[in-house]
Amino acid sequence: MKKPLFLLAFCIGLAVIVATAAAAGRFGRSGVSGADELGQIEQSIRDSIGWAKTKDFHLLYSAIANDPDFLEVHPDGAVVKGFEDFKKAEKFWGSLDFRAIRYEIRDLRIKRSKSGDVAWFFCLLDDINEWKGQPANWENTRWTGVLEKRKFCTVFGFNGRETPYVFSSHHQQAEKLGKGFLVIATSLDGKIVEAMEHERFPNVLAVQFHPEALKLYDPDARIRFTPEDKERLNPRTFLEEHPPSLPFHQKIWSWFCYSLTASRH
Repeated sequence: MKKPLFLLAFCIGLAVIVATAAAAGRFGRSGVSGADELGQIEQSIRDSIGWAKTKDFHLLYSAIANDPDFLEVHPDGAVVKGFEDFKKAEKFWGSLDFRAIRYEIRDLRIKRSKSGDVAWFFCLLDDINEWKGQPANWENTRWTGVLEKRKFCTVFGFNGRETPYVFSSHHQQAEKLGKGFLVIATSLDGKIVEAMEHERFPNVLAVQFHPEALKLYDPDARIRFTPEDKERLNPRTFLEEHPPSLPFHQKIWSWFCYSLTASRH
């Protein structure tokens, strides 16, 4: 069963106003209880501030929206626009001169939209830190933010009720999924797990298929999907007839190429 996960996408805190937003998670096919979902929202909020105690950047980036629409306004009026701008502070947070001591969230209020895709929160925040042994605190800060529900598939315009088929020549799979992993795509017969994501860490994606497979773009290609099949079929035609399978291939491949190119600059 797929479960929701919320990540910070926008936040504002008040000494002026600081806004932090959460980029979001996922709904399962059968949904989850309101109490469970509120617990996940609160955990995302806490992760976005509590990561600093151990300088756990992986935890931080699992709670922050990785996109150019991320927005953060600091109590001193400084504005951070976009995830890449946000990451520029890594050197400061990672410095041995910076030490997170503790944080306290008081009077936390969370309000979800009727659609269930967005949540707003506000609270009072004490964020107690040191810089070169001197206090560097946010105290009695009014902290508010917006959380948006997302998952890897929905970034590409798909929803959690869809499980695309993929073209693959691999027929091995794990007997049991690891904790927190969710199936997002299967083999053409629906029996082999070909792609997984993690319910907590949105930047984790595991795939076993090749979205760049040349046969997908060959109108004359013919294959047997199983050894028992008598008829050879065109894989692209099959994917087109079972949406959103072909767009899933294309968008995964486009995203991969873009990410690989961006990482080299």
